[in-house]
Amino acid sequence: EKELKPLIEAQARKLVPLPFEEMILDSKLIDELEVKEPEKKEKKKDKKEESKKPKGNVRVLVTGAAKTLVQKYVEMFRLAKLELVALETESFALIRTLIGKDKSPILIIDIGTIRTNLIVVEKGIPFLTRSVNIGGQMVTKQIAQQMGMTEEQAEQLKYDLAGQHKAGDVLPVVEQTMTPILNEINYTFEQYARMDTTETTKVEKIILTGGSAHLPGMVKFIADKTGLNTYAGDPWARVVYAEDMRPILDEIGPRMAVSIGLAMREE
Repeated sequence: EKELKPLIEAQARKLVPLPFEEMILDSKLIDELEVKEPEKKEKKKDKKEESKKPKGNVRVLVTGAAKTLVQKYVEMFRLAKLELVALETESFALIRTLIGKDKSPILIIDIGTIRTNLIVVEKGIPFLTRSVNIGGQMVTKQIAQQMGMTEEQAEQLKYDLAGQHKAGDVLPVVEQTMTPILNEINYTFEQYARMDTTETTKVEKIILTGGSAHLPGMVKFIADKTGLNTYAGDPWARVVYAEDMRPILDEIGPRMAVSIGLAMREE
């Protein structure tokens, strides 16, 4: 593994969007290194040379962030007088809380306030991550414009609708906003099918999360448009809680998936 480090860095230089010196990288082996067992009749010096040599290609997951961004968070925690234990990308937190040990290829759709993140996960590894600058805030603005109300009132209306948990068709205003996201979903499927580092080429199911994921009809809408089994993510599935708290947990759940995933992180 020590021998692989400079090789990984050399490959990462080709991929990172910033100069390598301005990035902080972390790498993790996806595949186990093959260990070639030395033959019994070999001399000792030959045994040392032949042991633990990687054979063929090895897949490596590389996570990176700009040093300036990392320093920003470090300084933020310092000013707040909080001890910073670790920094982690949202993808890993969502995988931990929404997927767990499920090995099947899954698309997580995280509809945030400003952007929507699409993460294709296979065997717990995020193989493809894309982002589109469309989120719940745009839905709020569209509702405000069409219904002649303030954005604060439109946001409250969204929360009220989400709290009803009614099935059925998605609101027309939401469908309009989701159209470019659907285009991005289809493009993500195409990109995943072309990847040569994955074991499969087709996503099997979709998990929705984020503040706008529980709007009426969202799960059915995505399922109908993609033809895949679609589920509302439950970040509390791997958390112990009092049963009488379930109603309030369902209400705030979509907005807590990342936070819960970070809290579940093992040291």
